[in-house]
Amino acid sequence: IVLMKPSFPYRASFFDLLIVPVHDKLSKHFSKTLRTLVTPNRMDPVLLETSAEALKRNWSLGSNGKKRLSIFIGGPTRSYRFEPTQFRKWLSALKSCAEASHFEILITTSRRTEPEISGMVKEELGKHPATKLLIIANESNWANVAYGMLALSEVAVVTEDSISMISDAVSAGKKVLVVQLGTGKLPEKHNRFHQALESRALISLANAADFPSKLSAVEDLSESRVAQRQSQLIQEALRKLL
Repeated sequence: IVLMKPSFPYRASFFDLLIVPVHDKLSKHFSKTLRTLVTPNRMDPVLLETSAEALKRNWSLGSNGKKRLSIFIGGPTRSYRFEPTQFRKWLSALKSCAEASHFEILITTSRRTEPEISGMVKEELGKHPATKLLIIANESNWANVAYGMLALSEVAVVTEDSISMISDAVSAGKKVLVVQLGTGKLPEKHNRFHQALESRALISLANAADFPSKLSAVEDLSESRVAQRQSQLIQEALRKLL
């Protein structure tokens, strides 16, 4: 069994079951193939609940009635990089939205995030009153923090480079904004992934300029049941195999 598009030198015909996201192209159809909309992940209600409880204990994040946004910042991939001017413009828009709508921000970078971008995040949001959690992954990290953030938030904002984090946010049933802040070209599979989700109203694509309006309209996105449906399909495929 393989949970991705088989890479060289492995042939697809070698496997008894291929579970491959739709954004990965296959050169031909194989009868023992299950295509998924998002990358298969660990998301389930128990993981979300236990991660949320841990985050509440460690960071005093009890419920106070305010809306929360979870922000997930990735980093460079191949020829793609965040454009610093656009990134700072987006951070300014994010702060303005938080001040106008009185929501709280939970934010984490990834190990791929470049030092310049991490420094910008700390400078703009580190002492902002709306920021209730800020984790710079290359300086400190916490187990399952992303799952806890998702559980404690209504909306997830994810940079366009992270297929896995977008998949997690959609699977958690959150309203998801994917922010486009880069220069250079993402791999084509990223564009296929974004388009597949946007066409089903599971995500909305935003940039630094239109972020406030896209955030205001985020409630128009569909309620996601992707995780449950994919889990059922994978279980059925495994039963047939076994």
